[in-house]
Amino acid sequence: MAARLSKEEWLELKQQTDQRYEYLDGLVYAMAGESRLHNKIVGNITEALRARARGCHFAFLSVRVAIAQLNR
Repeated sequence: MAARLSKEEWLELKQQTDQRYEYLDGLVYAMAGESRLHNKIVGNITEALRARARGCHFAFLSVRVAIAQLNR
């Protein structure tokens, strides 16, 4: 079984490397790097959302979001 990290330990790990990690209830997963295909997909999704957002803000780049109820 993998060891669980506290949020503080995860943030410290993030400072020590350029690798991106996702934090899910104490488990940390390395995230895949970006590619041209990934960039194209993000662009297409962004255009679709922007056309329908009507004044709402959404983020599509490296933004951390915390969901306290799920510890994520």
